[in-house]
Amino acid sequence: SAVGSWADNAAAERFFGLLKRERVNRRVYRSCAQARSDIFDYNNERIKLNLNGLSPGQYRTQAISITAGNVQY
Repeated sequence: SAVGSWADNAAAERFFGLLKRERVNRRVYRSCAQARSDIFDYNNERIKLNLNGLSPGQYRTQAISITAGNVQY
């Protein structure tokens, strides 16, 4: 999307709000490396939840076939 798009900003604000509420504000980090590692783990957990148990490649293939109208139930 375009630079400065309100849609990009809204998505980023939502993500960082959730990150702070669900993870950062509930923990005390002893080092920057510990915080970085914990935030990386948090992001990976959220991605796995959003993929519904599929690998990224499987999810992408499913999304492409749904958009193309090739839905298989």
